[in-house]
Amino acid sequence: YTEKWILDINIDKTKTLTFQRYGKRITNMFHIGNVDIEQVNKYTYLGITFDSSGCFTSVETELKAKAIKATFKLSSALNSGLNASYGLHTKLFDSIIRPIARYGCEVWFPMKYKKKSR
Repeated sequence: YTEKWILDINIDKTKTLTFQRYGKRITNMFHIGNVDIEQVNKYTYLGITFDSSGCFTSVETELKAKAIKATFKLSSALNSGLNASYGLHTKLFDSIIRPIARYGCEVWFPMKYKKKSR
């Protein structure tokens, strides 16, 4: 396919990740031409860390830390003499902090919900 459509693949950035619940690590090797593709247990794509177990615990932890850091920055900015209303505080929270905390939740939140409902 890549040869037919003259597509270049950056082998250094290409990894494989096999999702599995339990047991031995799957050792299927993927190749592009004669080059083996590295197999990894975790891979970060667009800021979301995918784990071979299918858990997104690290994503939640990372986003929580970023949101807390942003909350402290916003709080110190608002407390530096600016006499802002409660409405402004909530509007700033909704536009700055909430997107950080909810980033990629379409991917990681449904998986968390499925695990807890079993």
